[in-house]
Amino acid sequence: MRTVSSRTAVVLFAVILSGAGCGSKAASTMNVDCAANPAGYNPTIVPADFSTTIDNQWLAYTPGTVFKYVRSDGNSVEQDVASDTRVIMGVTTLTVHDFMKTPSGTLLEDTYDYFAQDTAGNVWYFGEDTKAYSGTLVSTAGTWYGGVDCAMPGIVMKASPQISDSYRQEYLPGQAEDQADVVSLTETVTVPFGTLGNCMMTKEYSALAPGDIENKYYCAHVGLLRSHDIGTIDAGSLEDLASINGKTMQ
Repeated sequence: MRTVSSRTAVVLFAVILSGAGCGSKAASTMNVDCAANPAGYNPTIVPADFSTTIDNQWLAYTPGTVFKYVRSDGNSVEQDVASDTRVIMGVTTLTVHDFMKTPSGTLLEDTYDYFAQDTAGNVWYFGEDTKAYSGTLVSTAGTWYGGVDCAMPGIVMKASPQISDSYRQEYLPGQAEDQADVVSLTETVTVPFGTLGNCMMTKEYSALAPGDIENKYYCAHVGLLRSHDIGTIDAGSLEDLASINGKTMQ
């Protein structure tokens, strides 16, 4: 699972400023050869094996739930679980709307993510519609859908995560190659929402940006608590859970 990240915003702003990708959807206009699959990644997707009921204990999405996050740069992120669905690769997916704003309320990024859960309990990421704003300019670079122009969905949360698990979260060769490793199941995390123990920590990274490394902390029956940049890009940046449906643990 991904909340809006400053790294994503920086990349999209660079695209805006360069004049490339404005008003276009990168995932639907690329001229690519799907036979070129260096990772050999081609998951079998059987639509009947997926559901919009996402109740994984580490990452649950119940329609109507609102997650709010605060960032160390002063910006804020809101993540709203909608009841809307979208069919991708024959799979009916659930829509999660997340957006980032400045302290004054200016919209920086607006994204619709598409998720589904398989019969084993793994949560899959099937694509996203994203827009980044810079003044009057808008970029949709970063938008992709599974099954379009060679893009393939990936797992964002395993049903029963174990240390040393490694998995792809998405795959579009040369464009989207996020991966995650499970590195701990015993973390204690304190954020504005509260303090929780026995949390899972993952390491997320991409071969496309070697310095782009992030630790994410998930706690059972709560979800994503913290995102922490630890690489050479945005080192030290934090995004912490502030509330769920307007409430904290206190």
